[in-house]
Amino acid sequence: MVNKYDKKRVLVTGGAGFLGSHLCDRLIRDGNYVICLDNFYTGYHNNIDHLSNNKSFHLIEHNIIETINIDADEIYNFACPASPIHYQKEPIFTLKTSVLGAINMSELAIKTNAKLLQASTSEIYGDPEIHPQTEDYWGRVNPIGHRSCYDEGKRCAETIFFDHYRKNQLKLKLARVFNTYGPRLHPNDGRVVSTFIMQALNDKPLTIFGNGNQTRSFCYVDDLIEGFIRLMASDNLIGPVNLGNPDEYRIKDLAKIIIRLTNSNSEIKILPLPSDDPARRKPDINLAKSQLEWEPKVSIEKGLTKAISYFQNASFQPNQTKKGKPSKNLKDNSKTNIMITGVAGFIGSHIAKRLSDEGYNILGIDQSDKKLSEFHKLRLKNLMKETNIEFLESDISNYNKLHQVFNNFKPEKVIHLAATPGVRGAEKKYSSYIQSNLIGHANTLDIATKFNVKHFLYASSSSVYGNSLDQPFKEDYRTDDPESFYAATKKSNELMSATYSKNYKMQTTGMRFFTVYGPWGRPDMAYFKFAKNIINNKPITVYSNGELKRDFTYIDDIVESIFRLMNISFGYEVSHKIFNIGSGKPVTVMELVNTIELILNKKALISYEPMQLGDVILTAANNQKLTKEISFEPATSLKGGLEVFCFWLKEILSENNNIF
Repeated sequence: MVNKYDKKRVLVTGGAGFLGSHLCDRLIRDGNYVICLDNFYTGYHNNIDHLSNNKSFHLIEHNIIETINIDADEIYNFACPASPIHYQKEPIFTLKTSVLGAINMSELAIKTNAKLLQASTSEIYGDPEIHPQTEDYWGRVNPIGHRSCYDEGKRCAETIFFDHYRKNQLKLKLARVFNTYGPRLHPNDGRVVSTFIMQALNDKPLTIFGNGNQTRSFCYVDDLIEGFIRLMASDNLIGPVNLGNPDEYRIKDLAKIIIRLTNSNSEIKILPLPSDDPARRKPDINLAKSQLEWEPKVSIEKGLTKAISYFQNASFQPNQTKKGKPSKNLKDNSKTNIMITGVAGFIGSHIAKRLSDEGYNILGIDQSDKKLSEFHKLRLKNLMKETNIEFLESDISNYNKLHQVFNNFKPEKVIHLAATPGVRGAEKKYSSYIQSNLIGHANTLDIATKFNVKHFLYASSSSVYGNSLDQPFKEDYRTDDPESFYAATKKSNELMSATYSKNYKMQTTGMRFFTVYGPWGRPDMAYFKFAKNIINNKPITVYSNGELKRDFTYIDDIVESIFRLMNISFGYEVSHKIFNIGSGKPVTVMELVNTIELILNKKALISYEPMQLGDVILTAANNQKLTKEISFEPATSLKGGLEVFCFWLKEILSENNNIF
């Protein structure tokens, strides 16, 4: 029988995670008694199930934000959400894990006289100004960006550990980990290697953010674990020590390698570059080489082959806590019915794709095939090809038919986007505005209350602000002076929804969209017409000398906002809220034209016309309320979003030039 007290006792926090589970395996193989500590926020039971009957392994479900007393000879502190999807979803939790966890683990190490190895990160360096990065480089980090909860949390943790080392004789080892990959990465954690592999295995487009020329270095997990073991065993080296593979690859080259190794039919899809994403990342590992005699051995192709084999054969099951309930990080959405009206529209098709990818049951409804434009049909065809949503032709102005749709599907949530859009040409649209925007909205709202829909989200518009002089627009500003009949219908939608919420206690959310743009957008929008005509060497019409300002908001930011709003609860007392969703960075129409010209490398032929009836001078969103509610704000730059749109448009025009 194994006597755990005859062995070195090693505590691994985050031991059920990607790196932690591999470290647990190695430590047990080396003859240690391992105590795995994890709260299963991003760790998975699947990673450590094979150790459950091992007498040298003990699992404790615990959050290192809280103190704990454990007798240990060595502590490896690996606990922290490490992928952007996870740490941006819960930024305060991530920050607490890094900072409070560092305080608790350093104090535990001092109390038990244990050696402590902190797994820090290359994110310490931010978007570096020197290349490759050496340990004495202080970094260039945005302290208030979307990634800051992780970057600055890890930087603060290093401060805590080194202060305890200097003041309280903490036996410290500190490693800065660069991009690592291998078996046990989860397919949905958003990291580039796992994302590319899963997309390639499913013959889906590999999504590259930016132009793909940004670089990363990729270290196979076994090499990294060896580096940890050597650092912990070293006599005098404290750190920080870079641990990573110095071989540098462009992201687009990594994508091509994975497509080749998986024998995939996937193509490459370009998306906007996220904010604060570093352009280059490569470790200088001379310190590890000289002091630890360590450097990576596994080549990129050999490592990727092992990782691909893992993803081909692994089964990814939801976590189970001790009480047998699913953990919050793998929520099962398959039993949640969501209805989307206007699913063949621009925003509707994008949110339907996102929710389908998240595993929800989606019923999309829109007009009959006879009423849809050819571009709507193409958009819908593309959506149905990429998802498994159910589509139904239905006219929301027909109360009885819509009631039957609700009765058959019984949605838990409704995202109501169907409407006749646009402020121009109102004299030709009055009947459609009334049927769709007023009667259709009233019908959908009323029927939703009859079927106890939990959350009714609907599209409003920045046009409700009219020509307000108070900029940027805040949700509590006056909206009783619209410039167009379209804006008046949207204001009416807000009033109807607020009344129904008050009377029937149904949670409703109004979303005031600012000028939305991106792939599969509306061909009648200025950015779309400008780009199409410039490509085809045709003149464009610019109104009011191009001085009108618009708050252009990229479609992915809109979708992310809808998704997060959909999953919040206001509580019983407040059942109706309205949110601005815009970039908050208005630009003139001429700035828009100039950006498109720059991207297409072509000059526009411009015809100038006076300001049109129903137009407004400026739109600008104040997003403070949105950011406070969902911990997210649109961040895609106009240039980044337009680059993706123009790339998409040129592809569409090459295949369907006469469809618009």
